[in-house]
Amino acid sequence: MKNNNDDSVLQNYLKVVTSFVDILLELDFSMNMIKVISSSPKFSTFSEKQECSFYRAIENTIYPEDHNLFLSTIEDKQYIKQLLMESRNEFEFRVRNGSEFVWVRGVLTKAQEEDPNKALFYMIDIDKAKRGTILQHEILNKYVYKLCDFLMLINLDNNSYKMIDNSFLHSTPMPPSASNNYISSFNSTIDCYVDFMDQARIREAVTVEKIKENLALDDSYIITYGVRDPKLGYTRKSLNFSYYDKAANIVFAVRTDNTIEYNRQKRQTEELREALFRAQTDVLTGVYNVSIRDVISNRLNGRSKEAALVFLDLDNFKTVNDTFSHAKGDELLIHVGSFLRQQMRSGDLVGRVGGDEFVLFFDTVPSHEEIHERVKRIGHFMANYLRESFSELSVTCSMGIAFYPSDSNTCDGLFQHADTAAYEAKRLGKNRVIMYEENKFSFQILEDMGVSSFAQPYIPYEKKNR
Repeated sequence: MKNNNDDSVLQNYLKVVTSFVDILLELDFSMNMIKVISSSPKFSTFSEKQECSFYRAIENTIYPEDHNLFLSTIEDKQYIKQLLMESRNEFEFRVRNGSEFVWVRGVLTKAQEEDPNKALFYMIDIDKAKRGTILQHEILNKYVYKLCDFLMLINLDNNSYKMIDNSFLHSTPMPPSASNNYISSFNSTIDCYVDFMDQARIREAVTVEKIKENLALDDSYIITYGVRDPKLGYTRKSLNFSYYDKAANIVFAVRTDNTIEYNRQKRQTEELREALFRAQTDVLTGVYNVSIRDVISNRLNGRSKEAALVFLDLDNFKTVNDTFSHAKGDELLIHVGSFLRQQMRSGDLVGRVGGDEFVLFFDTVPSHEEIHERVKRIGHFMANYLRESFSELSVTCSMGIAFYPSDSNTCDGLFQHADTAAYEAKRLGKNRVIMYEENKFSFQILEDMGVSSFAQPYIPYEKKNR
């Protein structure tokens, strides 16, 4: 376009468009400027001969949510070049008209003169019917597609489906866009992308029979599972089935991504578990603290099989504190806690309920005699174990055993009877174990057992229950 022939050029511009054009703009990409060539009276925002920068025009006239459509265009020079190579490019967006925004179709085309930096952009007011269609697409994009991975219409009668999606949805693993064999296509997707731990469950859950069965009970049927995304790694999905046309057996399936919420809940669960662990753990020894009563009580609730509770009291612990200091006593307790953790089986529990008092909970009881022998061995080998670390001390323990449900069917009752038996063992000379049997005690001195080996293997504490 030549500066000394503006009127002639303007006439040439106006020949490009017909009378239906509402606004005609000249775009100068080299200067980032916009000039209004002509404007319909119904668009009060635009006046002829008006000139301003791209950014000011976008800010003042374009609806905020449509800004990126133009900002990305004018900031990408390669994209502009590609656009101008095309004979015509269309955009649909909203522009200010007085105090409101209206939908228009913008058409970008080359200027008549071969100037690579300039183009014509004209806008046409869109009629109400078209405006409604655009609004529907906007709602789908903003409130549906952005909230789900895919939408699918499944014909349960002929085992076929058709996907309703947008192009950007293909960034997440999903079935083909359509198939005459819904089950086969879906199972292929399950094999490729669904987390291995969920595959068998999901194959059964998405069958035609299972969908019909669950939708007969409720308006929607929701399943959740993990997906191994090639780009994102592990993601969590929910697939919601509901009838689109019940009479025709056509089902609407919507899959949504719940990864953010899943990870949030997972972190929250882990934090709660860690907080509970800290609240239930004895700081000094690493075993349960007095909260072991609640844990055992929960184990016994509704229980039918036998269990055993052992009350363990260290002998002469006060003398250790008074003679060698409380620091030495704490060191001794740490060793006791460590030893007991190693000796208990997975599923058994260890807790410290007093200064030098511990409890052992055996979750399975082969027989009373076997538990009795096992407890005696634990006491014997604990004495040997501690003797190696505290050669200047002779550390032993007195222990009492009570059985569930024969001695008591409550947690408090077991604690009371096991404590009574341990007290009796201490009264009779210490260093022994006694089983509570309706106030009739049987006991044997531990040091006379002569047990020389213990077959229980070492199991790291962090891999087993306390």
